[in-house]
Amino acid sequence: FDAFRRSAGPARCFKVLCPEALVTAIIGPRGAGKEQLQQETGCHLKISGRDDYFPGTRCRILIASAADTQNILDFLQRVMDMIVDLVVRDGGGKGGASRDDSEVLTGRDPGEFVLRTALPHSVTGAIIGPRGERIKQIRASTGAKVFVENEAYEGHQMARVIGQPDAISLALPQICGVIDEEMPEDLLAEWSRVESFDPRAAPVPGKGGSVKGKGGGKGGSRKEDGKGGRGRSRSRSRGWQQGEGDMGAPQ
Repeated sequence: FDAFRRSAGPARCFKVLCPEALVTAIIGPRGAGKEQLQQETGCHLKISGRDDYFPGTRCRILIASAADTQNILDFLQRVMDMIVDLVVRDGGGKGGASRDDSEVLTGRDPGEFVLRTALPHSVTGAIIGPRGERIKQIRASTGAKVFVENEAYEGHQMARVIGQPDAISLALPQICGVIDEEMPEDLLAEWSRVESFDPRAAPVPGKGGSVKGKGGGKGGSRKEDGKGGRGRSRSRSRGWQQGEGDMGAPQ
């Protein structure tokens, strides 16, 4: 993160999709954790209401906005630290009330974590790149895998950044850089105001490259609790990566 220091205008924004355990960790007792994060990172944080989830998931929408991209990256580093702490404390999803949340935050392979984000639909094609070249380059330079869901909801597409914590931390500045390059400030400000979604709305097919993959993390392209009776969604993801197709079906 320290390597990416770029002023990006007065209004930058990033949306993280958070299971309930992560929301609780961010808010803290009586909101003290959220207030501290805002003061220390310079980001304004807004979280969707309880049971107000991104379509096809059990994740609430956390909107971080700031004057500078570096503030966003500082906040995302703190989020990654919280994800690791939650998974370690829960024993990797082996027990407790947060078991399902822990599984949402872990990848298929040992030591892998997952950060879910909602990206502007208009920039996902640039993140993927022609024939998937840019997303392959992110994988090659950072070690993180990036999967973009096919479906778009009200101008948003879910993406999963999967890997070791350091790999995810290296990939996020590149993703933020594409958003900065492709999204004018006025359109980003308009997009940032969307914090809830009509659960009855039909998805719009997303645009992307031509190399398809599957899965890539526990609870990937399904409703986030296959064992808790919440069912599965029919969404599928595209993982554009060098020399890799099937990353494993969702658990």
